[in-house]
Order: sequence, then structure tokens, then C-alpha cells
Amino acid sequence: MAVAAAPAQGAGQDAGPLFSVVTVCRNAESTLARAAQSLVDQTYRDFEWVVVDGLSTDATVAVAESFAATLRASGVQDSAVVVG
Repeated sequence: MAVAAAPAQGAGQDAGPLFSVVTVCRNAESTLARAAQSLVDQTYRDFEWVVVDGLSTDATVAVAESFAATLRASGVQDSAVVVG
């Protein structure tokens, strides 16, 4: 999963973001855009969005990538782990 990082915003432009919002998902195409839009709508912008995808088979990765220009975003495509 390759998500391009947007330019830094907010008070910590020279340093990294103040905090990270981490979204762990798998096959979340139908809900991920709503989560991302919620982050876009925030007035405080000194954060990064990290998406950890569990090898989705739907368009989850494309949805995350579509917000990369708007949010300071990065992504990791994880290997699926089944427990139990």
C-alpha cells in the first residue's frame, strides 16, 4: 500500500506531527471514507493519519489513497493474522 504523504500543516511544520491517528482495517471500503472525512473536517490539523490495512480484497486501499493529498497520510499493508 503506497500512500503519498501530504505536506506538513499546523504548528509543528518543521517537526513531525503532534500525534497520529491510526486506523486498522480490512475490507473497510464502505466505512473508511467516512472516517477519513471526519479527519478532514477537523479544525486542528497537526496530526498524521496512519492506515494499517489487513490485506483487503475490496477498494479499501484506493479509498485511503484518495485522501492522501488532503491528509498527511501513510499506509502499511499488513499480513493477515488469524487467531483462534
